[in-house]
Amino acid sequence: MWLLVAAVGVLALLYYRPVQAYVHTHRTLAARSAEVRALEAKKQALERRLTLSRSAQSLVGAARRLGLVVPGERLFLVKDIAQWRRAHGNAARALTRPAHR
Repeated sequence: MWLLVAAVGVLALLYYRPVQAYVHTHRTLAARSAEVRALEAKKQALERRLTLSRSAQSLVGAARRLGLVVPGERLFLVKDIAQWRRAHGNAARALTRPAHR
């Protein structure tokens, strides 16, 4: 009986390190796979963004957001629109909505 218990103990000691290494490797692989999936999703999003940024319309929109204007145009900066809307309440909302027919 003691011989069987000793044999099982020796086998458990012999298999401890390989099993521990397997579990560690499996967890590392799962983490790296998740990282790869996240990076692939980010790459696809960046490729879509790059494709959209190549169109002339998106370049014009980006230039407008930077405050650039076409020669001959005038740039007007309107400040505190949100404050004006709060002060004028429903009247401001009614002016900005399209009329229903």
